[in-house]
Amino acid sequence: MPQRTFEDVVIAEIKAEMARQDMSQRELASRLGWHQTSVSKRLTGKVALRAHEIEEIAQALKVSVRELGWPFQVPRRAS
Repeated sequence: MPQRTFEDVVIAEIKAEMARQDMSQRELASRLGWHQTSVSKRLTGKVALRAHEIEEIAQALKVSVRELGWPFQVPRRAS
């Protein structure tokens, strides 16, 4: 059995939080200002999640990145 990566854990937690909130990919995409296909590709692992995207998703879900299984401090991006 392959070992789960941090990304696998984060994706599973994002999906679980979306289910708790009864939120669709379309609604999450709308909150993020992304296309639904962009959300889908990240939640299926076809496109890797970047740290700043995990932070954006956490904000859209109104949870912390740690609640999504991300154990690292997310660096602030320069404006």
